[in-house]
Amino acid sequence: MFTRSSGLYESEQQLAKREEVLKRLKEVLQEYVLHEGLTHMSEAEAASKHIQLRTFGSYRLGVQSSDADIDALCIAPRHCSRASFFQKAPILLETTPNVTGLHVISDAFVPVIKMKVEGIPVDLLFVSLNLDSIPEDIDILDDRYLRDLDEPSVRSCNGVRVTERILQLVPHPDRFRTTLIAVKHWAHVRHPPLSGPI
Repeated sequence: MFTRSSGLYESEQQLAKREEVLKRLKEVLQEYVLHEGLTHMSEAEAASKHIQLRTFGSYRLGVQSSDADIDALCIAPRHCSRASFFQKAPILLETTPNVTGLHVISDAFVPVIKMKVEGIPVDLLFVSLNLDSIPEDIDILDDRYLRDLDEPSVRSCNGVRVTERILQLVPHPDRFRTTLIAVKHWAHVRHPPLSGPI
């Protein structure tokens, strides 16, 4: 197949590295949630609160190039505010081995923490939902979770929601991925200025 022979897919080693990066990132973010909980509740109660880390964009769709970033959303329980997250989570991230180039943009249209983890660019968004703890199987497409969220929080959820909806609606995901990879490659070859986010 042309897309594979042209090196448009990541190797298994590269994919495994991305999975390891996400695992490490989730561990650090879970540590943040614990620390934040200890300011409001007992240690046992704080330890029972969980976050979920959901990816979106090209990585979630399975069409990322080897130099692509990872777009991720940290879904946190109600005791974690956005203000706290963008102030305190970066402190933990800065002390995490192999995290470099950390840049916090808390006043952006979609607030984001940009960084590299093990050399892989990561854009990290945040939302706090009105839940005591975030279940592993949370359905972020459920509109009930958007109730009472402010606009920045809704916008932060949009990437995950749109990506998941695409995956639900596409009848043949493998064909979709192959086509999207081919179109991205064509755009890069024919129109380099257009080869950013598609």
